[in-house]
Amino acid sequence: MTTNHAWREQLLDLIADTRKQLALPAVADDTTPDKALLVEFLVDDVRFDLLHTNGGPASGAGFLLQCHFGEVRPDAPEKVLADVMTKNWSLARVQLGHYGLDEDGKVLVFNLLQPMAGLTGVQLAEAMTDISAVARQWRADHPTTVQ
Repeated sequence: MTTNHAWREQLLDLIADTRKQLALPAVADDTTPDKALLVEFLVDDVRFDLLHTNGGPASGAGFLLQCHFGEVRPDAPEKVLADVMTKNWSLARVQLGHYGLDEDGKVLVFNLLQPMAGLTGVQLAEAMTDISAVARQWRADHPTTVQ
């Protein structure tokens, strides 16, 4: 059985490889398994947060990847929310993540619980690049202040 500490080391290697693939600078290593790990990526002007915790679904052999699509326009939240709730229905059926709002209720965020088993930095970088393209298209379709 792999310990949380071993998963943390594997995750740090994955982060380093992913950042290298995306031509982003390295981040300071923190292998403390009892401490939450939050790493930010910027892919084509789209912010991603990678979260690994001690306990819960974003721990051990998996992490939470969040893509910040952008602010929801204050004059059209119902339309945006209806659209993403419809998408959530399809995504939930195949367990491919879901949309939500940030803690302030202003920024649309795509959340993906990602297992680490077999995942490479190349694959994660490609996925982030693909998701960032969707985020940029959403921003073009919903012009507002970019988060």
